[in-house]
Amino acid sequence: MSDPPPLRYKTNPYKTSEDYDYSSPLSASGTNFPCKGYQKDLGTPGGKSVRTYSPGGTYKLVLAGSATHAGGSCQLSLSYDAGKSWEVFKSYIGGCVKPDPGSDQTFSFTIPAGARGGEALFAW
Repeated sequence: MSDPPPLRYKTNPYKTSEDYDYSSPLSASGTNFPCKGYQKDLGTPGGKSVRTYSPGGTYKLVLAGSATHAGGSCQLSLSYDAGKSWEVFKSYIGGCVKPDPGSDQTFSFTIPAGARGGEALFAW
């Protein structure tokens, strides 16, 4: 994911340290799930919110990288407890990421009208 910029991502304006290998996968042991463990930055200057979304609003997600693996499926979710639990609100069945690495990797999504307000962690 490149937009919105994730925690410690090169384009995140609030990062206090940068992950120079953001495209590397999560650890097979699961020890850095979710968010490569960077959710610990929440509540610090490096964990400031980069976007404000409103319930019922439509926004975009941009994925970066070239390892498309012929497409696949993914989900979008929100966490209101720093990644301990997640509420999935959108599933893309097939075509996520898009199979052609040169294609536009922009996806539209709508925050559910009944979504809770307040601080949340967004994930794909």
